[in-house]
Amino acid sequence: MKKLLFLLLLSQSIIFCYSQATIEDLESEIKSYQSVIDGYQKQIDSVRFLIEVIKADQYRELTSYGIPFQARVKIAIYDDPKPWLSEKLEDIPKGDTVTLMRQVEDKYEVIHKGRMGYIHKFSISDAVDDEILQSLQVQWEEQVQKEKDKETVQQAQVRAEAEARAKQDKIRKQRELEAARAKRKKDLIAKYGESTGMRIYNSKIWIGMTKEMAIDSWGKPYDINRTVTANRVHEQWVYSDEYLYFENGILTSWQD
Repeated sequence: MKKLLFLLLLSQSIIFCYSQATIEDLESEIKSYQSVIDGYQKQIDSVRFLIEVIKADQYRELTSYGIPFQARVKIAIYDDPKPWLSEKLEDIPKGDTVTLMRQVEDKYEVIHKGRMGYIHKFSISDAVDDEILQSLQVQWEEQVQKEKDKETVQQAQVRAEAEARAKQDKIRKQRELEAARAKRKKDLIAKYGESTGMRIYNSKIWIGMTKEMAIDSWGKPYDINRTVTANRVHEQWVYSDEYLYFENGILTSWQD
């Protein structure tokens, strides 16, 4: 009985120690996770700050194109120009300054306290003077024309740059071709002498030229048909619609 009691107490002590060790390990793991979370939170905060900076820059750029006015009545502002997608964001109080941007479908795009939204077309007449709407239309048309002109200028610049690059590439390739021709001419004259070298340079062929001369003049043939007899080797070199015939390595005839 005493032994049984001892074993029971011992097992409980082991379980308790194991449980304590496990809890400590888990708490340590929680701390490590929390450290990672804190690091990500700092990154998230930095990104959010950048987003706010970008929004502020966009707001300043957008409002420079719009027309500010004071709302004569309370106006409901929505988050989307499409009726089936839009939800009401807030009510613009009477007297608040609103920047009117443009007409989008049956709504007007506006900016109120740095927040972009849309107001119904039918409600704008009660909140805005007709002169403002007319000015907005004129300004918007001018802006659209400016964008078109800008795009036209950009397209012209891109086309001019492409043409300049094409011209430069053409000049470079021409110079490379001329340099390659000059080198070929020099090498052929050094190899065969002035007279024979110039004939080969000008892609000439003649009876009595060697196979090496033919290759230097016309390049390698597409195909070679060879016939070997007791005292000679006959070869037909195929160049598209032209044929060269060699006897023991010397050109004896050709067909074109």
